Amino acid sequence: MDIYFRKFGKGKPLIILHGLFGLSDNWSTIGKKLSENFEVYIPDMRNHGQSSRSHEFSHEFMSE
Repeated sequence: MDIYFRKFGKGKPLIILHGLFGLSDNWSTIGKKLSENFEVYIPDMRNHGQSSRSHEFSHEFMSE
């Protein structure tokens, strides 16, 4: 499973996870601002945005 992510800045790592129906695009502006002090990673979660798709799509499956 390939997970697409955006990366901004340098420093201590900070990971931002989007909510249901979200995309990494939604957090780019905030990620760029936070990148002044952190190395920010914003992934597109599985089956969202530019990440890989799967036919398996349930809360139980996704939590594994």
